[in-house]
Formats: sequence, C-alpha cells, structure tokens
Amino acid sequence: MKTLLFITLTALVLGLAACKKEADSVTPGQPGNAHRGTVETIGRSLGAGVKKQIGPEGGSLQSADGSVRITVPAGALTALTEVGIEPITNTCNGGIGNGWRLTPHGKAFAKPVQLTLDYTAVKDSVTFANALGLAYQDSNGIWQFIGATAINANAHTLTMQTNHFSDWTLLQWLTLWPIHETLHEGGQVTLEAREYIAIPDGLTVPIVPDYENGYPVGDPEYIAQKYVKKWSLAGVGALNPLSTAPEAVYFAPLKVTKTQTVAVSLELNLPGSGQAFLVSSIDILGKEPFIDYLQVAEKKGPNGRDSELIIYGANFGAQDNAKSSVTINGEVIGREDIGLWGDNIIVCRIPMLGNAASGEVRVNTASGVASQPHMLNEWTVAMRYRRPCARVGQSLFEASTIYLRIRGDASPPPQNLNLLMGDNNPNTAAFRSYVHWQAGGDGFSSYNNEESCGSEKEIWSKSEGDIELTPDGRITDPQYFRVALYHLPGRGFDAVIEYEAKNVVPSNFVFTPCKGNPVLNNRPYTVHLPTEFHEERFRLLFNGNGLKGGKSAVHPVGIGSYNLHCDVSDVPNWMQQVSVEWDNTAGKY
Repeated sequence: MKTLLFITLTALVLGLAACKKEADSVTPGQPGNAHRGTVETIGRSLGAGVKKQIGPEGGSLQSADGSVRITVPAGALTALTEVGIEPITNTCNGGIGNGWRLTPHGKAFAKPVQLTLDYTAVKDSVTFANALGLAYQDSNGIWQFIGATAINANAHTLTMQTNHFSDWTLLQWLTLWPIHETLHEGGQVTLEAREYIAIPDGLTVPIVPDYENGYPVGDPEYIAQKYVKKWSLAGVGALNPLSTAPEAVYFAPLKVTKTQTVAVSLELNLPGSGQAFLVSSIDILGKEPFIDYLQVAEKKGPNGRDSELIIYGANFGAQDNAKSSVTINGEVIGREDIGLWGDNIIVCRIPMLGNAASGEVRVNTASGVASQPHMLNEWTVAMRYRRPCARVGQSLFEASTIYLRIRGDASPPPQNLNLLMGDNNPNTAAFRSYVHWQAGGDGFSSYNNEESCGSEKEIWSKSEGDIELTPDGRITDPQYFRVALYHLPGRGFDAVIEYEAKNVVPSNFVFTPCKGNPVLNNRPYTVHLPTEFHEERFRLLFNGNGLKGGKSAVHPVGIGSYNLHCDVSDVPNWMQQVSVEWDNTAGKY
C-alpha cells in the first residue's frame, strides 16, 4: 500500500521536472538608479554566541567558528563591558553567509574597533574581491555598506574599523548573477550584472570606504550598460550577450556525456581601474545520475509504516527504472519499497534501524552507471531538563533527558532546489527515541489554617527509568508524546516537544492535621515537560557534520509537585527559572 506522500509526489512529479526556479530578476526601472536602501527584517539567532568582559585596557574576542574577530584597542572602552558575537540569519540583499550580531548594540567607542572576517567557508560565493566589504543594519532596518580597510584575497580575509556595534554581514555589492548555476542538457540561464548599492560618482572599484554613514543597500539593479566591455565564455555551449541591458543568455549543449563546468565572465569598462571581471560558474550535468540533496519523512516505526527517503537530483532514468536501484550502505532497497521514481526525484521506504537506516546513498541506473555517494547522516541528541519541585531549599526534583534520533542531510541544498519539506512542514522524530527520567528527595509545606498548624509532606523514592517515545501519542495515553521536527535545509532542524508519563515516580503523601493522626496516601507523580515549553522550537543547527549544542529560552515555571499545598503568598517563592539544554552532537558518519 502506497503512502500518502507517495500519492502526492506522483501528482507533483511533472511539476518538479526541473527542480529549479528562475533566479530573481533585478528591480524594474532604469539601470543605474540611485538606491535609497530597502528596509529588511531583523535576523534571528542561529545559536548561542560567545561573550567576554573587556575593559579600558582593551582586548579581543573571536566567534565560536573562528570566522569573526573583534579587536578592541586600549582606551576604546571607559569601563568593563561585556562584548559578544552571535550568528544570525542574513537578511541583507546580496549578503554572503551568516550575519553577525555584535553587542552591546549601538555602543559608541572612544576609539575605532577593528573587525576581521575570515570568509574561507564562503569563498566560492566571492567572485570579485574588489567589490567585497562589510555592511551593518541601521536603526531603521536598512543595511549600510561601508567597505573594508584591507582585503587579502589569497588568505580570504578582510578587515575594517567601526565606532559602533550592530548586526553585520559580508557583501559583494557588484556581481554577475547567478554566481553559480546548474543546468541540464539544453538548459539556459540569463546572467545579469547587478549592483546592490549606488556610487554617487559612478561605478568605482574599489569604492572609498564610508565608515561613518555607509552606502544604503537596496534591491538589486542593473549596472549601466556603458560599463559593459566584453562578455566571454570558457567551455562548452553558447553565449548570447544583449545590447540593450547588461545581460547575456547562456545555452547549454543539447547533449552532454559527462558533467562539466563552464565559466562566463564580463569584463568591465572602468577607466583607471585596470582590468576588472565579474564571473559566474555553471555546471552542466551529463548523463550520469547525480544526487543533490536528501530528506527523510519519518513515520511511526516497525509497527506502522517505515520512513520515506526523498532523493533529489538528476538523470535517475525514469524511463527504465525497473532495472535501476537505490542502495544505502551497499544494501539494495527492494522494488516493493520504491514509491516514486522520476528523472530528478525518487521516494522510497527505508528501514528505521539497521545498516540501511543511514549512510552512503547511491542511485544505480539501468545502464550500469552509479551516482557518487551522498551521505544520509544520523544524530541522537540528548536534551536535558532539570526542575526543582519543592520550596527553595528543599531537595525534591525531577530531571529528564529527551533523546531524539534524527536523520538528514548535513550538506547545503542547491540554492534554487524546490524541497518538499522545509521550515513550516512538521515531521515526526525517528522511532526509538526515548526519555530517561530521574526523581528524588522530598518536599514539605506548612498548612496554614485558622490555627496556623498542620503540615504536608511528600516523599519521592529516588528512582529513574526509560520511556520509549511514541510519536503522535494522545493525551489520554499513560505515556503521551508529541514531537514535531522541522527541516531547516542546509542549517539544521527545529524540534517541538511535548511529553507526559503518568504516575511513574513512586510517591507517598503525608498529611498531618492540627489534631489527629497523620494520613498516608500513595499518590505517584507524573513526569512531564511543562506547558511553557510546548510552543518552543529547540533549534539544532549544523556544525560541519555535527549539531551544535544550545539552550532554550528560560521560562519561569511553578512548583513541579501538584501534591503539595501552598498558600497564595508563597507562589512567588515557588517559581523556578528553567531551560532545556543540549550538547554538541557528532554525526554517526
């Protein structure tokens, strides 16, 4: 029986035949118009940053990945100040890589502070270093390009100075768009010479840095046609430059036997600047199968339907797929588990556990040609939560570690690949995830009646246990779990978690009235994640092939044991500041 996803994809396969969308065109209007700047949203955090106390004597701070370094000279600060670097999403038009939040925001320094950025990790997106520099987002939400003090294109570093902190990014303001593209046989792409800022005195490269105000960054516009000197093509295919706009159309050959790369370059007419070239590289896919990206649609497990692997790519040979196969770690996925086989997309059931649950994926066509291996990785993330469950000073506590098993692709997807699962498409976590809980200690409270006497006490047996995670549990189940997993292609995952395990902690509740004998009741305690966390997206971000450690928002949470009596006046004293934390998690491969 085919899954719903299989049926849906069958309907979509023709629409996904190219799996690409056209690059965004430039802003309509006359080429070379002055930019007024575009208001953009504020970037969101990509994980915990680094912080350091720096005083009047100066000091330095480096980002966790080593790509950004702040150097504060002596005398720039008048008092001990916490300086921070935090990675954020990049909202700048033309911005390259992550953005960076430098704090304290808006801080004015007595002396300029130096920023050094190593762009080695994104060097393939830098094609014209003379147009490279840093930009910051001002208080109106407009990005301002200020340039660079120095650029070392061989070491892939640049430096600049600033007297204030804000959100920053790397920007190449003059480019040939798209910088990279992938085409199939007979495909074509229009290449555009773009600028993201306007220079008052015309196209000048490199520009004079403007550290005080900057150049407003807007939507991309064409450069003026007068700056176009010569278009060139290195490689197969054909190039048709336009005379009416700074554009050229590249046509891939109708037949390509093997994947190869061509380069299109535009020489600029910049008097006094020497030779200046904008370059775009284009991969032409040959006949061999090629895997672009992988996603896993997780299902409930061995007692339900297995998970489904979505393979995106090209040249999968839909016309002769009966003689083709998919292998994971060398194990062949059976024909009965193939739900959809198109030229550029395959969907197949894969096992939850075992050798073929993750690892190297290959597509083998009927002609005997196999794709290069593409890694389907696997992570088991331990997410810890500890909650005091009694008045301050008492030892009653509940601790849980939620183990989430996640499978996916740690490599970035091609820029314009249309993915079936993204930021807003929830998915369950993999089968065999579980919660390990611990409990211990005791708690008590005074029972303040009219005579101001009486007492209550709860005693937990020190105990622990494992509870297997069952996705899509119901709140009436003794063990209720609900885990939603959101794919963040190229960045990681978001996880939303709810769980409740009823009556798992052995507990005795003792009530002693003012007069009379103590009353002992057996009232087991229920382990659960407080509702304050139920809407929280725990962000699990890639660090190479691993996932970075992190911490959730801190929530004020009330008393954990509902068995204990508390007076209204005591409630503030019973509130706890609680968060969920997780460590760096290495990939299985």
